[in-house]
Amino acid sequence: MNKPRIRLCAVAKDEGPYLAEWVFHHLHVGFDQIHVLLNRTSDTSAAVLERIGQAYPQITFEFIDWVELCDPSVGRKLQTIAYAKALADARAAGVDWLMFLDIDEFWTAQDLATRVDQLIARLCGDTPRPISFLWHCELGQAQAFCSLQNGAGYELSSHLKTLFPIQGIEIQHVRVHHPIFGRDVVSLDADGHPMVYSDTQPELADSTAIAPRQAYVIHRMYRSEEEYLALLLRGRPSGKQQLKTNRPGYRSHRNVKVGRRMVWPGEVFAAYDSAKRDFMQRLEISALIERDREAIRQRAARAVSMLLALVEQGDPDGATRFLRGTRHEAALAARLAAHGGTEELGRSAASG
Repeated sequence: MNKPRIRLCAVAKDEGPYLAEWVFHHLHVGFDQIHVLLNRTSDTSAAVLERIGQAYPQITFEFIDWVELCDPSVGRKLQTIAYAKALADARAAGVDWLMFLDIDEFWTAQDLATRVDQLIARLCGDTPRPISFLWHCELGQAQAFCSLQNGAGYELSSHLKTLFPIQGIEIQHVRVHHPIFGRDVVSLDADGHPMVYSDTQPELADSTAIAPRQAYVIHRMYRSEEEYLALLLRGRPSGKQQLKTNRPGYRSHRNVKVGRRMVWPGEVFAAYDSAKRDFMQRLEISALIERDREAIRQRAARAVSMLLALVEQGDPDGATRFLRGTRHEAALAARLAAHGGTEELGRSAASG
């Protein structure tokens, strides 16, 4: 049987410091083609991808800002629209399998050695089926901008991402985590068993299906405290910035009891890490990456100032929620004490 052509696709906004490592990782684990859809990017992402594409022509990118020209109700579906176009393009190009990931998501085999095409062959044989991989949510690291670490702690999640065949299969609707397939299509989990999805949230795993498998998606949702804080800001630095409201606090190796770790064979990880360093050095993009890292540091500092200011603005609960688990909790406590605590602030906000 011929090796299938497997394409990875991502929508990215201001991910310049992370793109090269993400691309390396997925080339290393066997993805044949990688296509990045850039949206409202103000950092060096395009320059980084151009540099990578010069050395690796199977890495391509395009801008999808055209979606912003649509009615706002349509623009809110930007990711789904971009994925639908990516699916059509992949089919036209003769791609066999497709997967959508974000730049903070890394498809990984449990042994870090099994390639994605090998896992497909092992699980599907001659009958291609969608395969869903659970998130392993990596806990925050002490060092900012660090790459994947052997032995990092993680928490299991019901969230998942799906790798799926695109030729000769009925795909009714594209969705971020799990497309809607035809009635006769049976999706698998990463151990080759029929995947069980939640009845109430069909893009998520049922509680009975949440367990470590032989492959997964590492979700680097925190990375480090500084990077977590920077992610709290929504909007461009030149315009009005708002705080994201869907972050429950910072969970890290420092403030969470680590119950699970991603441990790979030492020799395998050493070879992987060495290949990654060589890849990064050949690209000569360290100056581009450092420029974007500095922008993230500044963004994190602005986020802290805005969060602490929530106390005076009558939203101490918001400040407490967002700064939970960070080293800024002490400064927040002092500010709360100086303003009479959360109850008094809440009464003041209500009366105002």
